[in-house]
Amino acid sequence: MTNFRSPRVLIVAEPQDHTAYVMAFLLERRGVQVEFFMPSLIPYYDEQTTYVGDGWSFSTESQTILGPDVVYDTVWLRRTAGDSVKEFEIHEDDRPYIEQIHKAHRKSILSMIDVMCKNAGSLMVNDFPAKMIGNSKHLQLIIAAQLGLQIPQTLITNSPEQVERFREKARGRLICKSLLPHTWKGEQSSWHAYSAIFPPRSSRTDEAVRLQPAIFQQYIEKKYEARVTIFGEKQFGIAIESQGHEKAIVDWRMSGLSGVKCYPYELSPSLFEKCLQLMKELNLTYGAFDFIITPDDEVVFLEVNESGQFLFLENKCPEVPITDAFCHFLAWGTLSDWDASSAQNLFPDVLSDPEYQKYIEQFKFFPSPDLGFVTDIGEQVPALSA
Repeated sequence: MTNFRSPRVLIVAEPQDHTAYVMAFLLERRGVQVEFFMPSLIPYYDEQTTYVGDGWSFSTESQTILGPDVVYDTVWLRRTAGDSVKEFEIHEDDRPYIEQIHKAHRKSILSMIDVMCKNAGSLMVNDFPAKMIGNSKHLQLIIAAQLGLQIPQTLITNSPEQVERFREKARGRLICKSLLPHTWKGEQSSWHAYSAIFPPRSSRTDEAVRLQPAIFQQYIEKKYEARVTIFGEKQFGIAIESQGHEKAIVDWRMSGLSGVKCYPYELSPSLFEKCLQLMKELNLTYGAFDFIITPDDEVVFLEVNESGQFLFLENKCPEVPITDAFCHFLAWGTLSDWDASSAQNLFPDVLSDPEYQKYIEQFKFFPSPDLGFVTDIGEQVPALSA
């Protein structure tokens, strides 16, 4: 990576994702050139074209995203899913086919971005294969256990009988988790697929279990919890006093962290090294780790999210300068020369900055929440802490 020119960063994101906008705003204030690519705008709000002949290029209606002369220092694959097919009036018999075409096209485009940018020397945060591998909860837990991280006893299944045998083995309550995050949106409210105490067989149907695989884990008593985000071989963590808030006891995301006490937290050197090893095994350059700290002060690994939210860390603990650090990491690909004592442009200050409000006006032509956009920022919005 060269320093004689301003860095150039490509952010692959969803429309109305304020996390991406905040980082782009701060990067541009530091003289970094930022480009956006939003896969989910196709086909209703955007056109995408790949040309291969006497040269090659990939472009949208408004810009050339890739080509021999288009080089990025860093590519941040922030959010990569979705399309706008639902905005079209399509015969219902044709819709599954059209949606599959767009899914295949999106994977092909992201694979092209991944390979061509890596070949050109770009830092990928994270690269496309790592996003797929890193999202495997099965693999995460196996490797974490092999590395010596303490994990809950876990069963991933859609077998009602296996669940009941596991309940007997665990000798206590079970937690049930979805393999994927999901939000159901109503006109004035929304519902999220959070972790929950799994009910006894007498109060649910076997068909509900058999319908889809889910994660079942032994319930671990908590003293508190921790979210630790790692990139550039540095850790940025907060302790979450989840047991002092009724809505946060089982899954702190249910509280949106509103009224939940948080303070800076740091993994021990040995645990931090194991987390770095896990990231290396999963080929992750960025990871958001969740832990339970038991009443006996044991640290239990739950999962690592390859694109987990991080702005809420600084929102709850301004003394954790993760926003400044991540800006530096995206721009320069390292934190070896980053100094926490001189950190600036902290996240809470950005939201109240009139210049930021002017900056995001350029993105407000995009439509409403029908496409599942992330539209809110604040303690009360669980989407920022997933």
